[in-house]
Amino acid sequence: MRIPELEFISRADILLGEPIVVGEGPLGLRRVVPITGGIFEGPKLSGVIRNGGADWQVVAPSGLIIVDTRYTLECDAGPIYVATTGVRKVDPEVLERMAAGARVDPDEYYFRLHVKLEAGNEGLLWVNDFVFIASAARLESSVTYDLFSVL
Repeated sequence: MRIPELEFISRADILLGEPIVVGEGPLGLRRVVPITGGIFEGPKLSGVIRNGGADWQVVAPSGLIIVDTRYTLECDAGPIYVATTGVRKVDPEVLERMAAGARVDPDEYYFRLHVKLEAGNEGLLWVNDFVFIASAARLESSVTYDLFSVL
């Protein structure tokens, strides 16, 4: 059996709006973080992120953040539906620094995503045929991640 390899596809820089706190639910604190724009730039995929998506997060009692995003990437060849699921695990001390607006090295926490891409236009059909993963970082008002296809 072949050991999977990764191929770098693009870097995503996603702009975020102010979180909407829904409140405590059965799984933890529910909040919705609007996605207001951004870009993808890379050797295999580039485009602009349309305003209108969101991250429907749950912050578990352990501090684990469960990520569930949906948004649209507009490329020259047409739109791509993007959905991510994943987790961000941050120690309480690091989370305090992040909440205070400090820039925190991404090596100080774990933030990984499964990224689902769907397209219908001829030049983008290849995205339907791969599994994608990402290594992410949370900045003050954005998220950035490096997107890889699993070969």
